[in-house]
Amino acid sequence: MVSSKGLAEAKNLSARLRQTFKKWVEDFYANAEESGHYPWPHEAMSAFGRILERAAEGEWAPQPPDHPGVSAEAFEALLSPRFIQQTYQIACDAHVRHMPGREITKRGRKPNVELAERIWTLHDAGKTSPEIRKALATGGVNLTLEAVEAYLKTRRRKPQQ
Repeated sequence: MVSSKGLAEAKNLSARLRQTFKKWVEDFYANAEESGHYPWPHEAMSAFGRILERAAEGEWAPQPPDHPGVSAEAFEALLSPRFIQQTYQIACDAHVRHMPGREITKRGRKPNVELAERIWTLHDAGKTSPEIRKALATGGVNLTLEAVEAYLKTRRRKPQQ
């Protein structure tokens, strides 16, 4: 069981390590891109893991006095599945950014802009949601009343100029 002090230490270390990993993985992919090599995210994770392993085994110079060592309890709490998942996601995002011909695409349903503008025009003309639904049904578009009202939400509509 991890004490609350060890857990707080692990959270602090996790945040610092994630920030360090973000900087390191950007440099890793930028250097690889210059050489024409495009490593996969698991390769970046392995390379960073080797660096951490060498640091943990003491192959590098000791830490300065203002950065005392991390307790084994905090280090175990740090290696949680959530931390590994977060760092892998960072590596995946960097991989996509540096890979030629790849773009980060938005997930979810693509908006039907023409239908939305048609609904907004009918609404601006003073029609109610049931009337808009009937008008669209005559044009061959079958929507539920809830779907019509979802299109009318103000957050979907661009501000009028």
